[in-house]
Parts: sequence; C-alpha cells; structure tokens
Amino acid sequence: MILLGQILFINWSLLLVNITIYGQRDTVTNLKQLFPISSNMNWFVTAYFAVYMLGPFIQNAAIYFRKRPQKYSIFIFVLFILLGLFGFITPSAAYYSGITFGIYIVFIGDYVEFNKDRISNLPIKTIGLVCFIMLICLRFALEYVSNFIPVVSNYVGHFEGNASPLITITAVCVLLSFSKISFKSKIINIIASSTLTVYLIHDNGAFKKNIWFFILKLQNHLEHMYVYMIYCVFMIYLCCFVIDQIRMKTLDKVWNKIISSTCSKLDKYLEKIVKETESEEL
Repeated sequence: MILLGQILFINWSLLLVNITIYGQRDTVTNLKQLFPISSNMNWFVTAYFAVYMLGPFIQNAAIYFRKRPQKYSIFIFVLFILLGLFGFITPSAAYYSGITFGIYIVFIGDYVEFNKDRISNLPIKTIGLVCFIMLICLRFALEYVSNFIPVVSNYVGHFEGNASPLITITAVCVLLSFSKISFKSKIINIIASSTLTVYLIHDNGAFKKNIWFFILKLQNHLEHMYVYMIYCVFMIYLCCFVIDQIRMKTLDKVWNKIISSTCSKLDKYLEKIVKETESEEL
C-alpha cells in the first residue's frame, strides 16, 4: 500500500504541475495520470500489478519447467530469441507491452535463481563486459550505416531497448556481480531510497517531455548531446532526490495514513460483499 500511495502521490502532483504550469488540457492524458495503475503511464507499475494478478499461473508454469530443466532452457532460449527478433519485425513499435516484459523478466529471474550454482561458475563479469562493449559498438556502427541506408535508423534503438538480448544478458551479469559484493553505507542507502521517485518523475509519460524540452532544453544541445546528457542525468537525479527527501520528511506520514485508512476501508467493504454473496448462494 505504501508503494501504491507513493505512485499516486507522484502522479497526482505531476498532474497538478502539468495543468497549472504547462497548461495541459488533454482529457485522456489527465485521466491516465489520475489512474496511473491501469493507464500504463508508468509502464512498470501497470506491468507489476498485471503480473501480480497472473502470479498463480506464472508460478505453476515455473514449477512445471523446474521439474523439466532441459525444457526450461529451451523455453527461455526461444523466449529470449523471439522477443529479441520481434523488435526487428516491428522496429517503430514498442517491441512488446510492459506486461509481456514483466512476465519475461519473472521467468528470466526464476531461471537464473534455479540455475544459480551452474551460472555462478561462469565468468559473469567478462560476459557482461563483452555484451556491453558489443552493445556500444553495434550502436555506433548502425548509426554510421544509417547515414547511407536511412531505414537502418529504425533499428538503432532496438539494441538499447528492453527487447535487446544484449541488454538482458548485461543486466543479469551486473545483477549477479553486485550480489556477490557485501558492504554497508548510510549515504548509499539514503540516495537509493529515492530511486523509485526519481524514476516516477523523470519517466512519467506525460511529464518527461517537459523535463527534456522545456526545463533542460535538450533540443538546444544536439551538437554535444552525449556530454550534455551526463549533466542532465546528474541534475535530474539530484533534483528528484531533493524533492523526494522533502516529501518523506513532511508529507509521507500523513499521506501513508490516508492511503492505509482508505485501503483498509475498501478491504472491509469488499470482504463484506464477498460474505454477502456467499450467504446468498447458501
């Protein structure tokens, strides 16, 4: 419920900013920000709740494959290749929905966990580094080729998207590498505590264009875009971090009480309906 409250608070706050400062009047966009869970305004939120609802089916499938390791490997390989190739079939599309990606990640995570002993014996850091270097090389190579064959530009972003096999392998290798590191730092924990809010603000479907084009004015720095984006990343995280720390120190407790109270009443109401339905059937 705390996660839900944080998501609603950020989306509704950004909705207010969009309407009052940037004059956003599009009814559909405003409704999407008002109901972010069902609207895919923050794709991972919609995916999270959809995967949660599909949890029993995904769990049964994972149990089935765990009893058949060879079939599990084939399934992951086919899933891996198909979703990777799908981006080439529809390069201008979003490759696949956030819900599909959520299911894909759950199976990848379960497969890695199931085979962690075997995977831990692999040169994880080397594999991750090689994939990362290949990702960069392919990116610049495709950009260069697109100067002569314009249609290639449609495929450049594919190697940076969620459907990219190189991205998936690199991400898994980075995660496994960090899982072996043990350290404690209050500063890092404080900074990391605001990661979700940073994401919710800077990648909000209705607000991110205001950040990049009205606040940071990215269109005025295209000649040295990569250098400027390093500055942008730092400033976005810093500003969002400050906003989130203020939120946690001031409004968080009151807002969480409101959300918890509302959800508690809703749970009791739904429970009452279920009991009444069961009594009528009897």
